[in-house]
Amino acid sequence: MKFVERAFGSPKRELPKEETEKRKNPLSSAEEEILEMREKASSKDIIGGCSSRPVFVEFKDDGAGIFKLSSREEKLEHVGNYKKERAAYLADRFLGFGLVPPTVIREIDGEIGSVQEFVPDAKTAAEAYLTPAEGKEPTLTKEQKQSLKLELFKLWFFDYLLYNRDRHGGNLLVKENKIYAIDNGWTFRKNDFYWPFCRFFDTPIPQEVKDAFERFYSWKEGKEILRDLLSELLDKDEVDCFFKRVEVVERFVRQGTIPENAQSALKFDPGIIEK
Repeated sequence: MKFVERAFGSPKRELPKEETEKRKNPLSSAEEEILEMREKASSKDIIGGCSSRPVFVEFKDDGAGIFKLSSREEKLEHVGNYKKERAAYLADRFLGFGLVPPTVIREIDGEIGSVQEFVPDAKTAAEAYLTPAEGKEPTLTKEQKQSLKLELFKLWFFDYLLYNRDRHGGNLLVKENKIYAIDNGWTFRKNDFYWPFCRFFDTPIPQEVKDAFERFYSWKEGKEILRDLLSELLDKDEVDCFFKRVEVVERFVRQGTIPENAQSALKFDPGIIEK
């Protein structure tokens, strides 16, 4: 791939910071650069919802994001969850699912945390038709049902790989039949409780999901880059468990389904992972 060749160009000359980062992550995007580099124009606390009390930030020259401060996480003993927001985005980016809005780690007003691109005019699943109001059924067209089924399958597949313990109708956005996976701080669990928002066990894996996963799985350099990027954010055991699940899921992808009894196969004691 051309971008991989660019990423691993000649090491003989010293590269500027921007080019070095591009070599390190060939899938970095313009949206990430906006979130990383633009100055803050305004900010306000988000009332309700996430326990870590995130901040809505608007940037100069357009753009907005949700800022989760590491200092607020520490008070809740959620140390490092902001790093998992970035790690989840990187995993999604390399897997090619397109679920997690661009997410970076940066400093704003002397505070370190994660900044995730704001998705305007989106509703949470709890507000939209994915989680019906009490006594009411969601009204979906046939096309919407089919589109959302694919999106939900990708989400289930993704959360399975990340062993997400906190996916529910409040941390899932819906806009124009597309799903956005937000609030990913409780991902990359090792042998913790896993609770999916939806389940597709024993259901044929959609071709689009299979193709995206197989592209990632066959991209040796990409997996090495992702491992390096995740290792900067997570414990070694967390990274090892993620890639061990990738190996297990690959076998299921070849079979065409993930069986109901596979849940235990994706839960690992990091102490017994084969080195």
